[in-house]
Amino acid sequence: MNTKSCIESPCIGKCRLDVTLEYCIGCWRDAKDIQNWIGLSDSERALALRRRKRNKIKYLRLFTEKGLNANTEKNRNPE
Repeated sequence: MNTKSCIESPCIGKCRLDVTLEYCIGCWRDAKDIQNWIGLSDSERALALRRRKRNKIKYLRLFTEKGLNANTEKNRNPE
């Protein structure tokens, strides 16, 4: 288990796993990265953060293509 990592969790405490896109639209990590975060090495965490950035871009692109505003809470966290 990795107990002395230099890379902190990107969790912002607003967890919402999008089952279609398969990642959290609060921190943009996929479920596997969220579940395994505590045991990841710094290099694995760095890779997870790069995937997180890619996930956010995909999500924003999806909303742009549909003509929606992904920055509103209603669109970001649909009920």
